[in-house]
Amino acid sequence: MRRTTRPATKKAIEKINRRADTLARIYGKHSIEYENFTTRMAELVNSADDIYTTKSGFLHIRNTKTARENYRQITAFAKSATKTPVSVLKRKKKADDDFFYDSTEDMQDSRQFINREAYESWVKQFIDYWYSCYDLAGLEGYTGKAKQDRADELQVNDDLYTEVWNAFYKKGAFSAYETKVKEYNQQETEQEYEINKGGYLTEKDAFQRDYERSLTDTEF
Repeated sequence: MRRTTRPATKKAIEKINRRADTLARIYGKHSIEYENFTTRMAELVNSADDIYTTKSGFLHIRNTKTARENYRQITAFAKSATKTPVSVLKRKKKADDDFFYDSTEDMQDSRQFINREAYESWVKQFIDYWYSCYDLAGLEGYTGKAKQDRADELQVNDDLYTEVWNAFYKKGAFSAYETKVKEYNQQETEQEYEINKGGYLTEKDAFQRDYERSLTDTEF
């Protein structure tokens, strides 16, 4: 039986959707790479109904008649969007991650955050230092291109970055991360020490500490 040839536009839509999934898995669904890509996807179609969210939470273009109307733009975007091999994207991300963590370590002694532990807990969620700048720009109310420009400004100006972070810390923007730090410190204290009859903390012996940790780490 002769296989039916699929329309070129349908193939292009499938390629775009696969690349969107790939970017989400490599960079994260909240990354600027994925956000920019999906914004461009939405611009390719004429109806909001032609964009939907999969069960995995990824944005896709529907293979509909209205979506295929812009076949020239869709096929051109599919070709350019998939030009870079996935292996190259992964290597670039790893290089960015290595640079980010090295840079973060270099800056630890120079910047004066009101609560450094809360800052470090907050900043760990980002795959790249620039994204923390992008998040701060969003807190300031910047959107679109202005948000990206502000992120670039914060990235190159350590004093400004610290000033903005501290200002939002005072407003309680990072209270959830401060709570996480307190909970972590409390758990560490309970594992390392016990309260004696006089109300003082005494260090637990190594056997007792390791035993309690083994119970904490066990998954049921």
